[in-house]
Amino acid sequence: MSIETLDTYKSMLKDTFQSVSQAIEIHVMLLVIERALWVTKHKYEEASLITFSEGVDPAAMLPY
Repeated sequence: MSIETLDTYKSMLKDTFQSVSQAIEIHVMLLVIERALWVTKHKYEEASLITFSEGVDPAAMLPY
């Protein structure tokens, strides 16, 4: 295996890792927000009025 091939694989691995880590970060953030909203709704009656009115689509946030 040549050095150029190895460098190509290293670059591909780095790009793949960055894409996957960004997708995981987005999903974790959405889970934390949804959990906080769920807990708040159970504590306060008025919290049921909280909605994602901006039309947030988690799938639209993914980099791919």
